[in-house]
Amino acid sequence: ARFKKNRLIRNTSSGSTGSPTVFYEDGSITAASWANEMRLRKWFGINPGEKEARLVRFSTEYVANDRNILFRKLLWNQLILPGVNLKDSDYDLLHDQLKDFKPKVLWGFTSALTGLAEHLLSKFTTDGIFKPELIITWAAPLYEHERNILSKTFRCAITNIYGMRETGHIAALCPEGRLHINQENYYVESDDSDPEIPELIVTPLMNTPMPFIRYRTGDLGTIKNIRCECGKKLQVIDEFLGRTGEVHMTGTGRMISPNFWCRTFMEKNLAQCIRRFQIRYKKNGMIEIAIVKNAKYDFETEDRLKKFLLKNLTSEVQFYLNYIDEIEPLVSGKYLMVVKE
Repeated sequence: ARFKKNRLIRNTSSGSTGSPTVFYEDGSITAASWANEMRLRKWFGINPGEKEARLVRFSTEYVANDRNILFRKLLWNQLILPGVNLKDSDYDLLHDQLKDFKPKVLWGFTSALTGLAEHLLSKFTTDGIFKPELIITWAAPLYEHERNILSKTFRCAITNIYGMRETGHIAALCPEGRLHINQENYYVESDDSDPEIPELIVTPLMNTPMPFIRYRTGDLGTIKNIRCECGKKLQVIDEFLGRTGEVHMTGTGRMISPNFWCRTFMEKNLAQCIRRFQIRYKKNGMIEIAIVKNAKYDFETEDRLKKFLLKNLTSEVQFYLNYIDEIEPLVSGKYLMVVKE
């Protein structure tokens, strides 16, 4: 009775683990997420009201014509920019607007910000690129190869928000690189019934119209009490392995996590030759490695990649390379590093 039906908003999860979860909200989860974001900025010395640019789930055409975006710029000091379906011309336009607005914070999809960084590095020297004080990535884990690209391009502090549309912002990376849980708002557990695949379970503590109790996130990690160098006593999510759908178990029980593929393509000679990659676990047991090449890719690059995989994967694991022109994002704007069929 205390929740008014006409004030509830229908929402869904991104559906990256299968069918989207439908739920209803009244703004309480969003409010908690805003509070946690304000604290996260403070960890990096950014005060409320400082200039911020946000790459959001809008197209270029929508951003150009939406009136609310003007209000956000005037009242919240936020520049709202498109963050999905971006082309090279869009990246050029984004950079022009960022250089003009000069925000201290750059916020957006991990994949969108990484794409922007890659594009700018291909066109400019790092001295000619806009420089924020903090980059906040979200909607996907920040893997090491993506952090390296962002750091090389923007030369500033980088953090990542871990959360879901259903529950809000669960945790965030501190300046020391540890993923601290927002314990005032969330009780997070790690399911240890299968130690090799410890799924994270979350219970939001906010008073919401549709509570999620011991909600299985589909993400893998362990919860630890660690004395962090940043001085915060909040619990941390350690050994964050990615989503359950991104972990592959071989016939002999060996686990291949997304981090293996990150390490593979972070190798210096490979990283400068490959624009984007995607791992696809096929129903027949094969592993397809989809690759978008850049101009530096040649036969030696392919040979180096195959030798590395043959050395690090067991003989039972069969793979093949598939060269494609582009890897399309999901409707939500996310790029999947791993697709498990």
